[in-house]
Amino acid sequence: MRYLEKKKLPFSKVPEDDKNLQDVHLGLYNDVIVFDHVEKKAYVIHWVRVDHYPSIEMAYCDGKDRLDILLSRMVFQNGYHDDPYAKELNLRDWSMLTCTCSLILHLKLKYHDTGKECLPQVGQWNMMNKIL
Repeated sequence: MRYLEKKKLPFSKVPEDDKNLQDVHLGLYNDVIVFDHVEKKAYVIHWVRVDHYPSIEMAYCDGKDRLDILLSRMVFQNGYHDDPYAKELNLRDWSMLTCTCSLILHLKLKYHDTGKECLPQVGQWNMMNKIL
């Protein structure tokens, strides 16, 4: 995060690394929950392999269904629907969370480096300059 939030987490205030820890560990996962501790947000992400589907629409529908399952597991298996702090959010319908996250999935499935918008039917979608 320090690389992305240079103003809020400056390198000048970093304690010396006496354990020689690596800055980043990367992995490829189908389902990820990303916590942004600076903005106090969590992003639930499901990776859709567009090339495994006959159409973009089918990939989107299956990805949205899998995202709904992931979010409901996260909310109900962990008891967030009964959590007093979660109740402060005043969400009566937890499926509202799935709708919000599925919109992010709908935005763009595949990066296209020209910076131009591409039609979803083509399968090349652009994430450049998008605010999520």
